[in-house]
Amino acid sequence: MGKTLTFILTVASAVTLASCDGEAPREVIDAIPIVLVDDSTYRAYFILVVDSLPVITQIQGNIEGDILHLNIKYLGGCEEQEFEMFAGRFISYSLPPQGHTLLVNSVSHDTCKVETRTTLTFDLTPYREYLQSSGLVNYGPIIVGINRGLLAFAYHY
Repeated sequence: MGKTLTFILTVASAVTLASCDGEAPREVIDAIPIVLVDDSTYRAYFILVVDSLPVITQIQGNIEGDILHLNIKYLGGCEEQEFEMFAGRFISYSLPPQGHTLLVNSVSHDTCKVETRTTLTFDLTPYREYLQSSGLVNYGPIIVGINRGLLAFAYHY
């Protein structure tokens, strides 16, 4: 039994070492994928944002690779909020170019006024792939605005 255990450990070690490429393992993040929409759908969601988004009192964010991290404080608290992010399939041509996104939640008219905090994580990969394949922006940076000025960030890819 000792030889069998030694053999299994040796094979397992060899497989582990062979699968390493010298990079540290990446943390797996459960991120919400950004949803691409056309111009008319974007405008419809923009109206929805005005009516449905809770009052955001503070928002901060950063991008790591293709992952957008948002820390927000908002007034609400009676109902659990579920957020989504929509990106328009258009850009404003400037230097750098500007993309437009909308942060939308599924709960409308939460009557509570408790200041609530949440952290949201979005995967921008579909947005980057669309921008590159469409020829709109082949490489970053692009300035991406959230809800028409709520927050803007530089997206380098």
